This record gives sequence, C-alpha cells and structure tokens, in this order.
Amino acid sequence: MRPAPVEQQLGITTFYTTHPGLGGTLRAIPQDFQVREHPQLPPENPTGRYLLTWVESTNWDTHLLVKELSRRLHISQQRIQFAGTKDKHAVTTQLMTIADCSTESLTTLSIKDVTLTPLYQVQQPLHLGDLKGNQFTIIIRDITPKKITTILPKYLHFFHETPGFPNYFGIQRFGGIRPITHLIGKHLTQGDITAAVMSYLSTAFPQEDPHIQTIRNDLRDSHDFLHALNQFPRSFRYERALLSSLVQNPTSYVDALQVLPKNLLLMFINAYQSYLFNQMISQRLKKQLPIHQALIGDIVLPVKQPPHHQESIQVTTENLTKVNRQIEKNHARVSGLLFGNSTRFAEGEMGEIERHIIDQEGLEPHHFIISDIPFLSSSGTRRAIYTSVKELQVSHRPDALHNGKYTLNLSFSLDKGCYASVFLREWMKSSDITKY
Repeated sequence: MRPAPVEQQLGITTFYTTHPGLGGTLRAIPQDFQVREHPQLPPENPTGRYLLTWVESTNWDTHLLVKELSRRLHISQQRIQFAGTKDKHAVTTQLMTIADCSTESLTTLSIKDVTLTPLYQVQQPLHLGDLKGNQFTIIIRDITPKKITTILPKYLHFFHETPGFPNYFGIQRFGGIRPITHLIGKHLTQGDITAAVMSYLSTAFPQEDPHIQTIRNDLRDSHDFLHALNQFPRSFRYERALLSSLVQNPTSYVDALQVLPKNLLLMFINAYQSYLFNQMISQRLKKQLPIHQALIGDIVLPVKQPPHHQESIQVTTENLTKVNRQIEKNHARVSGLLFGNSTRFAEGEMGEIERHIIDQEGLEPHHFIISDIPFLSSSGTRRAIYTSVKELQVSHRPDALHNGKYTLNLSFSLDKGCYASVFLREWMKSSDITKY
C-alpha cells in the first residue's frame, strides 16, 4: 500500500480555494525565496550583555547555523538566541542575540553564504516569537501562458475579495525533508522515550540521500549505535550527538535525547500539537464551515493580544453579530485548539471537531505532562484558524530559465507564526507539499 501524501500525514487534507492550481516550480534557485523578519527591535543598552545582530544566510537551517556560529565563536549554543526559525532553501534575514560577544568577533568571522551585521548591545536575549512578522519575496517559475491568462485572474480576484487563508502549520514545522517531528512528539506524550529517540535516528524518507536511508534502516534493524555513529557523515550533527551518548550508555535514552538543543526538543511537542490543529482546520473546511466567520460555540481571540495573554471570547447567540463585526474589522479571529494539559475546548460544531480528533488520538490532558523531561510539558493554547495576507503584490513575466514559460512574482507580509508555504500551496496546488 502506498503511503499517504506527505501533506495528509501532517493533517493538511483540504484546500481553501476551489480553482485549479497554477503549478510551477518553487525554489529553482535560493534567490527565488526571500524572507526578511519584521522585527520588534529591543532598546539599545550599551552595558547590555547581548549583541543584537542581523544575520543574512543562504541555504542554512537556523538550528545548524546556530551550531556553526557557536563552534566558530567557541561559545555554547545557549548563548545564541533568535526570534524565529527560517526556511533552509532560501535567502533569509533574521535577528539574533549573542551573549558576551564583541562586534570585532563577528565582523572578522567568515562563514560561507552568511553575512553578519552587528547592531548594538541589548539587556535581554531574543526569544521565539519576538517579532511582528515576515516579509516575503517569492518567484514561482515554469508556469504555462494559458494558466497565466485563464487561472491567475481567478486567484487575483479571490484574494482581493478574501485576503487570507487557512492558518495551517506548514511542512517546515515538521522537519522539511524528513517531516517526523510530530511523530517524535507523539511518542513523548505516550511516555515512550526510546521510541522517540529511535524514530529520530532511524526513520528514513524517500527525499533523503539513498546512503542515509540505508544507514537509518540498518540502525532500525540492528540498534548498533557505534556502527551507525561511524556511518553518519559529520554534517549529521544531531544524529551523531544522540549516537555518541548512546554508545556511552546504551540504555539511557532520556540522557541521549537531552543532548539535543532545548529549542529542538520543544519543537517535537509543538509539532504534535500542530498536527492535531491542522486536522481540526481540515475537518472544519470539509464540513464547509467558515473559517473567517464565527459560529455559535466558537472561541474567538483578539488579534493584537500576545498569544500567552489571550482573553478568549466564547461565541453565543447574544454576541454572534458583534463578534463577526469585529472579525470583519480584523480585530478578532476564530481559533482552534493546540491541545495541552489545561486547554479549553470550543463548543458547538468546532467543539465536536476538536473532541473527536483528540479522542481519536486517545489523548488525555495528562499526556502533555512529560515527567521524564519536565520542561517539555505543555499547557497548550489556542491559535487562529485563519490568517490575513498583507501588502500582497502580484506580477508575472517571461521566465528566463524556462523558454516559453512565465514566472509568478509574489510579495507579501504575514504575521509571525504563519507559513508562506501554506499560502503558496493554494496557488500552486502541487500534490507534493515538500515542493513548498
């Protein structure tokens, strides 16, 4: 039996738009996908411990870039913090803070395809989410002239009338080439640390190099940690770190897991919550329920409040009209559940969807209390199921790389935590989400 398409494995089973896709090719070259953070600049403090720095990189995974910076600067990774992870196959510009680092240390540093621009000293490090959003400049190549003339106008009209899309978590949330972080998170909520570690090490995906797939499959069958350590290339730093720990102590999977960066460990739990959330949006769309309007029983979140200080509003017959008026003004949005040990279900039709998916997974709130690694425990929260696109500009021109074809040129801004890949999925409608 053939496995389900990757996007279905991530809970993304429904499109928002009904038009045929434009198709095309994304990321033909890194410069076709550019993203720049829209930051919340912290105040300058000349005596502050942290150096605020712009980091422009090409084809760098954020976590691996931090690891490389720590190696070159001879400091721990914990001293380098950032506000958001970025796409690898892209040109990205983001802020980082580096503790106890001089401007001279950075300006003399030379890393391939990385430009460091120190700004000033600040009192506090950056944390995940310390940004307003991201600005994207994207080129989709290899589009036929017929699609430009017949299909593109339908999308321009749709997104002019409805300037938003489902707030799915994109494939980057789950690991890109090897989207398995949610599976590891599921093992953690089940208390199976051994399965979590082995899944990370030995789950192979077709998109990987065949040699790496063989290493993973052999390890899955043999559990020979030393042999796998000798086989994995040095560039597979996280796998090698896990294996080195297991070679020293083959039975201590908890200790092995904790050699990974804290941000990556937290990603496992968050990815599982994201997978469940994606299913909830998909089910709401399948039932043809609106995502940009509230129904009785929905829980609505004000737009401008910080995620962890939200005063949610339960929609009732009495306030339905007023709430939808606020949604039309972009002051509030309908939410879905990011399940944890103390989250609140919606009522009405959305509540039925949420409870069905959580019951289907066999989950209880206590599963998100991770006793072996307490800092991974999650109380959960709620997240908007619809997000808006800002400053959208669209143009097309002949494609210099594909004779007789066209490029679609998109420029837009999204709020933090929202995925350009999900927006592009609506335009392209490729059957392979890994192409986004």
